[in-house]
Amino acid sequence: MSFAIDNQRLAVLNGDAKVTVTLECQRCGKPFTHQVYTTYCFSPVRSDEQAEALPEAYEPIEVNEFGEIDLLAMVEDEIILALPVVPVHDSEHCEVSEADMVFW
Repeated sequence: MSFAIDNQRLAVLNGDAKVTVTLECQRCGKPFTHQVYTTYCFSPVRSDEQAEALPEAYEPIEVNEFGEIDLLAMVEDEIILALPVVPVHDSEHCEVSEADMVFW
């Protein structure tokens, strides 16, 4: 994670997160490990007007009444958003074969 001031004098927070999570396969119901990787680029804002004025490359993140950002919650949210909507094993690792996936 890095912090900087850009050419427009905006505070910018860049970083990435990489974590291995255990998910439940939605085909066979067995747990499997999945690597989640996400990158982010935030700029702190105090109002909706400031958020709308940000360049497209920056995601707004609201600061609290003390001007602080909850960094842990921010990174957790980015990881959650990077999780697959329907987690499944790769076909070769799943106990359910393609023949078993036929519906009548």
